[in-house]
Amino acid sequence: MSDEPNPLGEIAVDQDNLYREETFTDLKVASIRRLTPIKSDGSDDPGRPQMFVGETTLMSQRGPLPINCPIEASSLQEAFEAFPKAVQDAVERLMEEAEEIYRQERARLAGAARGAMHEAREMASETAEAARHNIPDGEDAAREAEHRLREGAARVAEAAQSGARRETGG
Repeated sequence: MSDEPNPLGEIAVDQDNLYREETFTDLKVASIRRLTPIKSDGSDDPGRPQMFVGETTLMSQRGPLPINCPIEASSLQEAFEAFPKAVQDAVERLMEEAEEIYRQERARLAGAARGAMHEAREMASETAEAARHNIPDGEDAAREAEHRLREGAARVAEAAQSGARRETGG
């Protein structure tokens, strides 16, 4: 055996949290997994409740979207009946999460655009100041350089903001 540490850490089966898994499907849209609690000898553990998980695949603009959702039920029949609402709730949660990611990404892109614009303006000011002091007729050259750099900074900022709007659909 090697003395190197195992990169996977300690792997062990939690024998106090075992379940037998069964899958029920209509071969169309619905699959329901029933997780029955068992003891380490494989016998049923009636002290813990069964769990149900719904699974389906929805088609999106970007292709198939697998949906997995917990189903609140105490029997398989209840799970069949609760399946549509559980999927609907899962899709709504997914949409809310996607909208939050969209908001965060849009804010990040807008912040990056503002930062790029600020940096470009500072560079324009520094370049213009250097030109004023170091070039004959530097005042006119500085004004021209500052004007061009500010125009460039504005174009960079607008392009970044336009890209952010395009990426986020805003």
